[in-house]
Amino acid sequence: GGVFVGTDAGVFYRDDQLTDWLEYGNLPHTRVEDIEIQYAAGLIRVGTHGRGVLEAPLMIEICTAASPDQDEDGTCDVFDACPNFDNNLIGSPCDDGDAFSSGETFDVACGCSGGQANIAYCAAEGTPGTGADYISYVSLNGVENGSGQSSYSDFRNVSIPVATGETYTLTAAFNFAFAIDRLHAWVDWDRNGTFDETEYIGMTVPSGNTSTGQLTVPVSTLPGATTLRVRGVYSTEFAEPCGSAFGEVEDYTLVVSCGSNCSLPVDWVAFGARALGKQAALLDWTTANESNVRTFRVERSADGRDFAELGTVAAQNTTSGRYEFVDERAPGRLAYYRIGAEDLDGTIAYTPIRRVNWRQETGRTASLFPNPVAADQLRIAWEMPAAGPVTWLLYNAWGQEVRRGKVGAAAGANQVELAVADLPVGVYLLRLRTKDWDWTEEFVRH
Repeated sequence: GGVFVGTDAGVFYRDDQLTDWLEYGNLPHTRVEDIEIQYAAGLIRVGTHGRGVLEAPLMIEICTAASPDQDEDGTCDVFDACPNFDNNLIGSPCDDGDAFSSGETFDVACGCSGGQANIAYCAAEGTPGTGADYISYVSLNGVENGSGQSSYSDFRNVSIPVATGETYTLTAAFNFAFAIDRLHAWVDWDRNGTFDETEYIGMTVPSGNTSTGQLTVPVSTLPGATTLRVRGVYSTEFAEPCGSAFGEVEDYTLVVSCGSNCSLPVDWVAFGARALGKQAALLDWTTANESNVRTFRVERSADGRDFAELGTVAAQNTTSGRYEFVDERAPGRLAYYRIGAEDLDGTIAYTPIRRVNWRQETGRTASLFPNPVAADQLRIAWEMPAAGPVTWLLYNAWGQEVRRGKVGAAAGANQVELAVADLPVGVYLLRLRTKDWDWTEEFVRH
């Protein structure tokens, strides 16, 4: 629990995790006569001597220990449809971490979705002079798009879901087809930024202005966004994804998921990755229906294509699992992560790829001392642009969380002491977290 104390110099706060009193609420240094906590309003009101009634946001945990507010959105987990998600963010921009998509927003299903494929491809367009034989219609897996004349149209804001191992009929139509008009299509299944010959989709000769082709998603395709290119040309011979020719070019986003052919040892519910300070990353994932999972493999890449294993996390083989892994030796620039669930037979099912960009950090920082620490307390100092709650977490050298707590911080400089006398000798990672800031630093316990 926590205690507020009114003094002749303002209000101070302390809880079970703190070893010292913390000045609370950025209130004036004045004599306090009375304190009233208004839980419904989320305020602490203070009666003073000669300064009237003052108030500050109530930035402490008021949910029960059995049902904390893990996402700090003001709704206790037991009442929260998304206990690991700040519901106030729905509709605002986000990044789902997929290296090959952008433009996502937070959705009502507690996730980040709606992104479009973002890899840059070779230029392609219809040359001036194209007449009525432009692409007027494209349809795939129930998603339809009609359009007018243009030399090139980027329709990658139109997302079309497809699944590995499944076959779909791609339909495209000219506004008017001349005898030599042809339609072609390509999908960058391996996301290497090139429409390879093996990624070509043959289309029928137009009949009544319309062509069709069969699109089969390779089983080896990783989940996430990629690009479909549809091209109409006034030629029976030109069939290239790049360059200029009479006709029109349109690009679309395909969102690939694991199809019925997949024999997954686990259902991926969520996977996130984000920066911790200047050179660490936190990976967290949630699973369902784990069965015969030997281990979870954590992998990192510099380019989103070539991955190397960082470590493993033991599987719980439960109906609902939650996991965390801290990469304490991240490159500190840009990195890509994925998790692989390895089955007992060696089969590996991967999550979508998530991107972490340390160059997007806010620049806010903190410090801890002494380091190494041989005393009973570790002192932490940091700056806050505004009053608010700060969650602190301790991880051991294996990336496992060993302790956590929460404090109410004032705008400006803050400082607390944490008791570490009972920590075994070793290397630890301290993390400070707010809604818009994450900071970590390593320390040694002697």
